[in-house]
Amino acid sequence: RYKNVSPAMPGYKEQLALEERSRSAVDRSTDKMPDALRGDQWAFVDLPVSELRGPGASIDESNVGFGNIFSVDDIDVSDDTPIPGLLITSQRAEPLAAWMSGTELAYISVDLEKGDLTLEVGIDTRYMFARLWDLQQREEAATFLRACRSAKGLHFVAVQQELEADEVKGFWLLRNYDV
Repeated sequence: RYKNVSPAMPGYKEQLALEERSRSAVDRSTDKMPDALRGDQWAFVDLPVSELRGPGASIDESNVGFGNIFSVDDIDVSDDTPIPGLLITSQRAEPLAAWMSGTELAYISVDLEKGDLTLEVGIDTRYMFARLWDLQQREEAATFLRACRSAKGLHFVAVQQELEADEVKGFWLLRNYDV
């Protein structure tokens, strides 16, 4: 786009474009999680790519609730590769999933040094989802990051009534290209 599209546009100024590209990414502070997006509990979980791949996939548009998925058929990962995820439970799972569907959920971010687990939403917003205070939480977050890298950035957020429930109220398949 920088090489072919923008230079052909009226009013294009190369020097301004170079300055814009040299700026650091948008400075995004971490905002407090809105109360409407808070669940009762959460856990790191995973599922194999095969659950989302091909005509026999058990997860498709018909059963993701308020969520959103995309095809993983062309992503170069084996069917048994685990896709890591964040499972959020709430007694008000349906309203929580509805609110989350309006956030333009982009990806989950983990900062192991700070111990921050954030939800990246929209273009310039990040919500503090959890502080990873203890060693077990940080180890689980590190495992989540490794699995995310192995799955070519694929990961998900799921919302359901309780940990052992079969039905999700929302399931968002996400991809972070920067892991």
